[in-house]
Amino acid sequence: MAQTVPPPVTPGRLDGQAKVIIFVGADKVASASLVPTRTEMNNAAVYDVTKHLAPGALTGFTTSVEKTAVPTWAGTGGAIPQTVSGPKTISTDNSIAFKASIDGVDVRDFIDEGDIIYLEIMPGGDVEDYFGEVWKLRVTTITPTKDTGDFRRVMVEVDILGLNERALIPAPA
Repeated sequence: MAQTVPPPVTPGRLDGQAKVIIFVGADKVASASLVPTRTEMNNAAVYDVTKHLAPGALTGFTTSVEKTAVPTWAGTGGAIPQTVSGPKTISTDNSIAFKASIDGVDVRDFIDEGDIIYLEIMPGGDVEDYFGEVWKLRVTTITPTKDTGDFRRVMVEVDILGLNERALIPAPA
């Protein structure tokens, strides 16, 4: 039997331009599987926030799998694993750091506490048939920092309501 070999992986960013967009509104991504259409991506309530993210912008936003202990069955010689994978869990302490504006226009102009938003992260850019991540979020708090360093930040704390880690990016309209 012939062995199949997976295709080679292209390292790094595929087009050199990662992109992050935010859909504002609970109805802005209709698909329950969190795969936005190109029409949804081109909506007026979608904002490209790539250049507005502060360094180290995303805190949390991780998934993990819980391991559940199971008894070792007699007579198996330990061949049965003593743990099994449980359900996938999503981090509970999540925030996005945006650059605050000194001229009055920043993330606070288009999202409010309590809003449902969708965060789409496209590591290879907005390129057809590449994969991105889509996070459905509820904004819990929006807090500007009080520092006077190089730039101020607006910290947006969120609850994660859903996630698609392999959202296929649609063709341009």
